[in-house]
Amino acid sequence: MAADYGVHLLLEPHGPITDSIKGLQDVFDRLGNPESLGVNLDTGNSWLGGADPVEMAKVFKEKIHHIHWKDLGSEWEPKRGAEFGCGFSTIALGDGVIDIKGVCDVLKDAGIPSSTLEIIGDADILKRSKAYLEECGM
Repeated sequence: MAADYGVHLLLEPHGPITDSIKGLQDVFDRLGNPESLGVNLDTGNSWLGGADPVEMAKVFKEKIHHIHWKDLGSEWEPKRGAEFGCGFSTIALGDGVIDIKGVCDVLKDAGIPSSTLEIIGDADILKRSKAYLEECGM
């Protein structure tokens, strides 16, 4: 039905199945890999769930239509692989443990139409995050 209306449905890493590359691929396979099904890559959720966001970007590069950008501080490391979904980040991109630059390097030529900074905090954090994305070509 989505294809009939020219709509892309995007799966976001946000739980024990979609936070892994295999789990996300299994969903695509079970649904017949339709052209209308894509990925909303969330750098924070995928990392927190235990995946490598850089590898996820490589595997699903052609299917990523939107990105939720966030970085997480080292205080999240003990929760990695045991907690799913982290809401908003409170630090600027590049200040945490996630390889944001690596994700940028993979996706900067992918022509992804839109993305969202999932960051809360003062204007400086937002400005630094925006500048970080611009510097890495996104």
